Order: sequence, then C-alpha cells, then structure tokens
Amino acid sequence: RLHVDCPHLGLRSLATLLARVEGIALSDSAFHSQRRRHDVAELESLRRQRPRTIFVPARMLRWGIDLTLIWVLGVVPVWLIGVVDMHSSRLIALRPIAPTSADVVAVLEELFLEHGRPAAVMTDNGGQFVAARFRDALRTAGVRHLRIRPGHPWTNGKTERVFRTVKELQRFYAPVLVSLVHVRAFCADVIEYYNHCRPHSSHWGLTPDELDSGKPWQPVLSRCALFDGQLQAFRFTSGQDTLFDI
Repeated sequence: RLHVDCPHLGLRSLATLLARVEGIALSDSAFHSQRRRHDVAELESLRRQRPRTIFVPARMLRWGIDLTLIWVLGVVPVWLIGVVDMHSSRLIALRPIAPTSADVVAVLEELFLEHGRPAAVMTDNGGQFVAARFRDALRTAGVRHLRIRPGHPWTNGKTERVFRTVKELQRFYAPVLVSLVHVRAFCADVIEYYNHCRPHSSHWGLTPDELDSGKPWQPVLSRCALFDGQLQAFRFTSGQDTLFDI
C-alpha cells in the first residue's frame, strides 16, 4: 500500500516509512522481496479509480486560471480567460482577452482590487503564465504561483470543468457568436447561470455562490431569462456581483 500511495519514494525511504508507520523494521532489500506484485497491481488499479480532485478547504485560498478559445462567426478566434475560486468552483471572471502575459496581468490586478488577493493561483505551463512579467506581478502582490505538472491537467480540473460548461452552454444557447459584444453578453450570462442558478452535484446540490457565501439551500428568488431568453433559469442568490465580472 505504501509503495502504491508513494510512488516517488525509493525502497530505502519506503522501508523507513514502514518502520515509522507500522513499527516493522525491514531492510530495503527485504522490503523489495516482501512485496506481492499481484497486490501492487490491484492497489494501483484502485488508485487510478480514485476521484482526481483537489480539495481546497476555504475561499480565497486558491484560484485556478486558464485560457480557452471560442470562435466568432465560426472563423474569428477569440480567447477567453477564466478565473475560478477552487474552494467553491465560483466563476470569478470570464471575459475575452488577448492571450498575452500583459493582458492576463491586467485582468488579475483588476480582480485583486475587486475581490482581494488569493493565497495562491494555479495555472498550466502556457507561455502567458511562465513569462517573467506574470511571475513578477504575482510576487509583487504576494500571491504564490502554482503550476500543474505536465500531463496532469486534472490538477486544475475545476477550471477545465468550467470551460467544459462554457462550451456546452454555447452549443445549446449561442452556437453562432456574431460579434465581440455578443461574446461579452454570453460570458455575463454564463457567470450568472454558473454561480447563481446551477446546482452542483459535487457540492451537495449547492450553487457556487451559496457555498462561497456560507448560506446554503437558499429558496428560489426569481426566474431569470438568459442567453437572449432561450434559458429560463431559477436564481437562488442575488447575482449582483456579476456587474463587476464581465
């Protein structure tokens, strides 16, 4: 079990860990000989089936940041930046942006003034996020920069899940975006729907805003028409903060 849970440790380190955890003293060679390979294979299979999520116990501890691409009229590429609080999955910002470190820094500085600074931000290894300008801006703000391991996109999975929802909403309610103004309106409706109207099964049926505010299971406040009236959603929280997020 220790070998499967700690694949980064060598045999000597595992033998030492076994001695401290279970009180069983073995040499590293004896540890190797005692392993039952069929058990290791079975445990590794179980480990791969575990939910691969990052648990963040409180708000403002970690934001996830990423970029995704959508198309205007099917031919003009527009990049969107998404910023997610990884505690509640709350979508802090979704807006079109130029895919440069300077523009990403400008968006983050605006969000820091509006919402406060998180303890850390998590990004992938895209050029915008490894640039010196981005790292220097976070260092100046006192925000820790966490980068996912190559080949492990699930580490920033909540941000990836938001973008999946964005693409699903576009497919159903805005299959053809006709202008940058239309893109901004679409992003505003996504924030409204995602934060205030959509119960999340991973959060016990709460909306991200309910979890973020600590006021769970709010009654339905109203119905709201989103995406040019194509979606009549139930709003559980006020949604007034979306005025600052688009």
